[in-house]
Amino acid sequence: MIAADVTEPIGPRPKPGRSFARRLARMVLIGNLSLGGLIAAAAICAHWYVASSEERFQHAIGFAIRYVLTPVSLVDDHGFNRETGERATRLLEWVVADGAGRAPRHDSHQYFQARVLMALPAAYKIFGRTDERIDRAERAIALLADLVARHPSHIDYRRRYAVSLSVHADDLARMGRHQASMARRQDAMRIAESLLRDQPGHWRWRWYIATGELGIATSLVAVGQADKAGPHREIARVISRELCRERPDDEFKLCDLARLAEAKGPLLPTN
Repeated sequence: MIAADVTEPIGPRPKPGRSFARRLARMVLIGNLSLGGLIAAAAICAHWYVASSEERFQHAIGFAIRYVLTPVSLVDDHGFNRETGERATRLLEWVVADGAGRAPRHDSHQYFQARVLMALPAAYKIFGRTDERIDRAERAIALLADLVARHPSHIDYRRRYAVSLSVHADDLARMGRHQASMARRQDAMRIAESLLRDQPGHWRWRWYIATGELGIATSLVAVGQADKAGPHREIARVISRELCRERPDDEFKLCDLARLAEAKGPLLPTN
């Protein structure tokens, strides 16, 4: 009787299902930790690979932009459901652009986030989201402005800042917001003029100035101030003619800019 009493379990017997649930939870936890470790290791390796050269970094940015805009191309080119495409774009934006913002503060992460954000207005234009279209451009411009303020001699930061300002100005003009567009163009031209002082005669900075002057002329005509547009159009005409003579077969079609500067009437489509 004593032996029997000793071998009897003390307290209630554990239910068979409970021990299985514990084992399953342990397996899931271990699996999640392992997967998290693999993802972290892959992220570290990818970051090291991308950061090892400027060329790889620029390729990574281009890939990220194409990745984020994939749902847009499906909607625009293949008739994919618009609402699903918008949700997918927002998810990819959260993963890629916002993910870069959540990374440890570093100039490359900030630059990466700005470049991806600057591609998103084109997506939200397709989805008819004007507020998001403007917001993403403004966020990208603010990030680039901060980089330029902290690294005033960095050519690529200044170039991307000027380009982003100019692209946003085009977008604002197409939406009929000409005053805001002209303000952005003037900011872009100030950057281009500073770059031209650092690199006298460089065709790219002269191209940026000519494009800005032409854009301002267009907006002035649109708001009923055609009498003020003439000097801006003339500056654009002179610069673009020079560029066309110097680089007649340029991939950026600088001679097309010269023809626009010579033309009369609206220079930008509306949307």
